[in-house]
Amino acid sequence: MHSTKKDQLFVRGGKWDEPTLISLNDIPCGNWMGELLDEHKKASGAEQVQLKDLTEVLPELVSAAGYSKEILHPWYGRGW
Repeated sequence: MHSTKKDQLFVRGGKWDEPTLISLNDIPCGNWMGELLDEHKKASGAEQVQLKDLTEVLPELVSAAGYSKEILHPWYGRGW
């Protein structure tokens, strides 16, 4: 999850396969990770998942990464 405005945030995972802009009233319950405003943290009523140290995940991430010369497109803001 990622807070964008006081009353909206982007969420991905669970029932949202793609990053989706939702209202504060639609915050899903359960554990979360990301960057949230304090109000959004309180509204979720859930605990933030503790991320692993980069040195633990980097080797697998690099070995699984694909490389190309295709231009990157940010996921946020598409379709709005």
